[in-house]
Amino acid sequence: MPTGLDVGGTLPTFDIIGRDKDGKRILAQCKKNPSAVPMDEEFLRLATDSNSDAQYFYFSYGGTTNTSDSVRLVTRGDIENWFESNPNGRKYLDWIRS
Repeated sequence: MPTGLDVGGTLPTFDIIGRDKDGKRILAQCKKNPSAVPMDEEFLRLATDSNSDAQYFYFSYGGTTNTSDSVRLVTRGDIENWFESNPNGRKYLDWIRS
């Protein structure tokens, strides 16, 4: 997950704010720690208390020690699997290696 921040560096609440191809909002936090970390309390509060139809993602390299049905967790293993099993993942991996 290239983010440009070192482990321990962070942005307030959201590292990624965007929209998917259908226009639905995407809000995400990224953690590059090699081991599991708890989800940020403010991020988790907003994801679970929100009335919006936004999609919440927690990109946590080493996983997390807590979960929420409101948040899609994406770990190192998920990304590696995407690289290996998805044509777009293989294409992206080739692109970042070039």
